[in-house]
Amino acid sequence: MNFIDHHCHVSDERVFARAEIIGKSAIAAGVKTLVLAGTEPAEWKRQFLVRDQFKALGIRVVTNFGLHPWWVEKFSDDEVASALLELKRALEKQAPDGVGETGLDFGAKRKPERFEAQKSAFAAQLELATRFNKPVVLHVVGAHEPAIEILRRANAIVPLVVHSFSGNMTQLQGYLSMGAMISYSGSIVKSARGEGFEKVQKALLHTPSNRLLFETDSPDQYWGTGENQPSNVREVYEAAAKILGQPVQRLITQVEENFKKIYDRKNHV
Repeated sequence: MNFIDHHCHVSDERVFARAEIIGKSAIAAGVKTLVLAGTEPAEWKRQFLVRDQFKALGIRVVTNFGLHPWWVEKFSDDEVASALLELKRALEKQAPDGVGETGLDFGAKRKPERFEAQKSAFAAQLELATRFNKPVVLHVVGAHEPAIEILRRANAIVPLVVHSFSGNMTQLQGYLSMGAMISYSGSIVKSARGEGFEKVQKALLHTPSNRLLFETDSPDQYWGTGENQPSNVREVYEAAAKILGQPVQRLITQVEENFKKIYDRKNHV
């Protein structure tokens, strides 16, 4: 089996020191492919260390460099501009496989005075992704409509992945109309256990199979006890299979095909 965790943070400083243990746990669970999400420049370099370490374990690691909207919120416009220049230089060297996670977060804990900065950084990253023909991993919370509008204006003709989708049907259709892949996380497990999350379950049921991805967002968003790790993505697949009434193996095969459309494109430079 090859369970793919399409969004995790093994290169995050909170867990990076235990990367080898996390990798061995992933292999034991049948997880052979991980997609790392980048959040800020200091973390980007650690992605390569994880990639090299996990290669020895038999795990493929996909790298993404991005400026998370939380990071953009915390830093000045000049610091954001400097980070965007660093991202451009990395893309010129063909360093990361994709751009992200980037997007908008207008959640209750965020600072409205930095929403425009988020929009600008998001648009700039979309422009870079388009210029260098790289997939984009999206983080969108409480801002689906403005995010979709920015995506439409950018006309980014590269693969788009909506990470940990939890929006409504109108928002789902908005992303699907642009060809985006939709990634589901632990809320699907909670839904399958009857713990609510009907909105997410409905979205899953209306997502075409050729647009589906699954993730843990580890070490965040855990639905069990202990620490969330990429090995737990197996539970996400199993919960989705239960909701969809499909064999797990069918989902594994479909997600592998969807993954290849993003990161194994023939014209992907």
